Parts: sequence; C-alpha cells; structure tokens
Amino acid sequence: MISRRDLLAACPGLVCAACAGHGPANPQTTSRTDTGVPDTAPPTTTTSSTLPCLVAPGTEVDGWFPIPLATVPELTVDGGFAYVDPDTRRLLVARIAPDCYVALDRACTHQGVPIVFEEGRLVCPAHGSVFALDGEVVGGPAPVPLATYPVGLVADVLWVGPA
Repeated sequence: MISRRDLLAACPGLVCAACAGHGPANPQTTSRTDTGVPDTAPPTTTTSSTLPCLVAPGTEVDGWFPIPLATVPELTVDGGFAYVDPDTRRLLVARIAPDCYVALDRACTHQGVPIVFEEGRLVCPAHGSVFALDGEVVGGPAPVPLATYPVGLVADVLWVGPA
C-alpha cells in the first residue's frame, strides 16, 4: 500500500484543487466499462497543479459524457480506476482523492498498449512508460504525453468533457 508520504515524496508538486460544477441533474445514458482496482492503497491527495481535479461540466450536447458513479463502483473509492469508452475515445478514469478525478487516453503513446493506474501514476505494462496524472511522460519510451480530458462532478455523476 502506498502512503501519502511516499506519494508526496515521489511527486512533490502535486495538489488537489476541487472546483464547483453545474450540469444536468438527471443524465440518462450508459457506458461500457471494463474496470480495475489497484492492489495498492490509494493516495489521499494528488493531482498535478496544472490539472484541476474538477471543472464545471457542460452537457451532452456540448460533447460531455456522463458516468453515473453507481454504475462504476471502482470510481467511488480513492485509487479506483475504470476503463471507459464514451464514444470513439478509449479512456482511463481514476479517482485520485475525494472529489478529485482524472480522465486520460488509455493507450500508451509508444505502441498503443492500455495503461494501468498504479501507485498514483499511469504505467504501460509493455515497455515501462510512466505518465504523470496530467498525462506528461515521466519515463520510458513513450514519445508524447497522453491526451487529457476535463472532468466534472454533479451529484453522483461524473462528466467527462471533450478534448
């Protein structure tokens, strides 16, 4: 299990800033998900200071995709993550801390292998590329960062925005 102390030692510039959001009250859509839960303890507060935990979401008409948390229980616990396919995108969505989520493309930019969320970072199991929570390449052969998407929370629904 990773402790907050270990995480902050590994990533000293991380903070979590929650923003209030507003959006539709009763979204009625579903998503296809394949889920995973890391085998380490979740960090209690992390995310890059350049990537806010939450933003004010738009609507489906604006290209935002709802994810009811009741349909993805892995996203109700710190450190949980899920693979979500809202449209043509294939995403990894992770809960970093209470009211703090990130959404990124889940294909490693090296050879397209699905990344995993472990110990507060994103890792490619094929060749060891490591990405920060803001998608930036931390190590490995990946040539470019992962694309990130804004995330909003309204009641018990996450909203993932367009790029």
